[in-house]
Amino acid sequence: NDDLQLNGILIDTGTLELDAVVHDFRQTHPDFQIDSKAIPAYNAKQATKGLVKKKLGPDQKPEYKGGKTLTNKENFDQWYNDVPDVNMRVPIKLNLTRTP
Repeated sequence: NDDLQLNGILIDTGTLELDAVVHDFRQTHPDFQIDSKAIPAYNAKQATKGLVKKKLGPDQKPEYKGGKTLTNKENFDQWYNDVPDVNMRVPIKLNLTRTP
């Protein structure tokens, strides 16, 4: 058997299974209500870079740096934390398979 258990992650010869959390938000969350026409040089087809600091915070989560597509730090922090009446925690498994 080529399987190895490491901190809850199952590793075999070509597959990696990661536990992850997705937060499902209400459509009315302020970070979803941005008027893209009001943001100079905004392109919805490209990722917006520089919104987070380069290193994770002490809680091992992204830290707010700011940017024109985010409303504020308080709303940003809701993306990475369970907040009643704002989002719903959905645990998922990510299965990654090595390809030649």
